[in-house]
Amino acid sequence: MLPIGHILTATLYTKIAAPRLKLDFVRMLTVVILMNMIDLDHLINYAQDDGTANSLTLHPGHIYSSVIIFGLILFSLFQKRYKAVVYMIAGGLSLHMAADALAYAFGYSLTALVVMDAILGLMLILYRNKLDTTVPGNRLILFLTAITILSASSQYYLAFILKLDPTKEIIMYVVPNLIFLLAGIGSFLVFKKYKNNVGGNTLTI
Repeated sequence: MLPIGHILTATLYTKIAAPRLKLDFVRMLTVVILMNMIDLDHLINYAQDDGTANSLTLHPGHIYSSVIIFGLILFSLFQKRYKAVVYMIAGGLSLHMAADALAYAFGYSLTALVVMDAILGLMLILYRNKLDTTVPGNRLILFLTAITILSASSQYYLAFILKLDPTKEIIMYVVPNLIFLLAGIGSFLVFKKYKNNVGGNTLTI
């Protein structure tokens, strides 16, 4: 899935999950977006990935993500005070893997990926003031629009202007992770004034 697709998915998931899990929306969104940086493992085998490879069978972080997720869940059973953190990390990783699996099922077709991103964006626009309302809907959409423009323009420049070969140019896999980092930290900085502790679950960031 394209970087912005992962970010939009993370946002929609957080809007649905945060109020139900009684977690702070801003903190959860930051963590879930940053979990997409599991894609740093692409830097290891990038020469074998032309952009359409199955990440779940090629990249080590993706291959062993289920072990990490299970370990976190097991840990939370014995250390319940950390369950909020586990919900965020395990949820973010699981969501990333599910999105990658779906993208691979569509053969990483650019058309299919853009359509999926458009659907996610439309859903967020339509439900911007529903579900979790900690962050004003219009401000959230404005932030996501800025990230979308940054992500799309940078990837378009690398792939269609410079025409870089992802199996030869590692920067093709560095840039998406920088976008995740910027989106994660950016969301926290932009929306930190809306932070709140919900249901007694706290996460210090």
